[in-house]
Amino acid sequence: MGTSAGAGLVLLALAGAAAAQDAGRGGRLYGGACASCHGEGGQGGPARRTPRIGGQLGWYVAKALADFGSGARRDAEGSPHRGAGLSGGDMADLGAYVAALRPPSPPAPAEAADGDAGDPGGPGAGE
Repeated sequence: MGTSAGAGLVLLALAGAAAAQDAGRGGRLYGGACASCHGEGGQGGPARRTPRIGGQLGWYVAKALADFGSGARRDAEGSPHRGAGLSGGDMADLGAYVAALRPPSPPAPAEAADGDAGDPGGPGAGE
């Protein structure tokens, strides 16, 4: 089966699962598997290099989880994601829950000691 056909099957499975979304069940799954890294409100955090996912589109969350499950995507550390192994229904339920989250505004990034560390295009880039 070609790559595009395989991707199409994943999207069809996600679309079918999305029809039966249960955000309450997604919240229980989130609390048990996601909140420890992504935060209770989906705010993410720089300490663990986890992205803010609260309010993200449900279908996008489900697709990202499917990609983690297939190995097409890895976390920021290059490791398998904890979401790997979820069913299509689990992914759709998590997507519905995450889409409804409204995380607090992220804190302002800490100023770097030299004023441009971490900004690859900032002053001094390429020197």
